[in-house]
Amino acid sequence: MKQVAADLYRRFPRIRPQTQWHFLLLFPWFIPLITYWVIGPSYWKNPWIFFPATILNLTISGCCLLTLDILTQKVINRYPNLGQTWQRVWRLLLVFMIVTPCFVFGTIAAYNYFHLFGYTYEDHTLSLWAYCPDQRSG
Repeated sequence: MKQVAADLYRRFPRIRPQTQWHFLLLFPWFIPLITYWVIGPSYWKNPWIFFPATILNLTISGCCLLTLDILTQKVINRYPNLGQTWQRVWRLLLVFMIVTPCFVFGTIAAYNYFHLFGYTYEDHTLSLWAYCPDQRSG
């Protein structure tokens, strides 16, 4: 049994120290802040909402972070030379521009479709246009 677990552990890609620090320094304040922004005041008031919502968003964010880390490692290993810098740059940009919105908008769609933890979309909560002056008025 121990050999099977050790073999399974060796198959997983290594997590870089930068990613570990990213997780430890960003997630303790970022996950509760974003979850409160999405759910609202009931997030802090009800422990039956606080813990599951935090765990769900922590899991989704962790999956996003690990996916980005794995893909970053693959790009860096494939293009290690200094002469391949532009290959790395545009591929990493492409990875971040595809993976991050998929996780962000996928999570928002899940909250909106399933009304997780009492989430309801209100137009004024996400609209930045409410704070911009009307351009049509001259």
